[in-house]
Amino acid sequence: MSTNSISNLRKADSLPRIDGHTLNSLCMSLRRLSRVDITPTDLIEFIVDDEKAKTR
Repeated sequence: MSTNSISNLRKADSLPRIDGHTLNSLCMSLRRLSRVDITPTDLIEFIVDDEKAKTR
């Protein structure tokens, strides 16, 4: 995964759809750069959208 791709993800207002292969590539790339084990839970935080939850 290129540094430009990582930068674009960081700057995005909303996270685009990421498949398992891309998520794995992102974790492995960041691991190589930081020399620290990176897992998906280090990258993703789930926040409930209150407006959508109210309509259910």
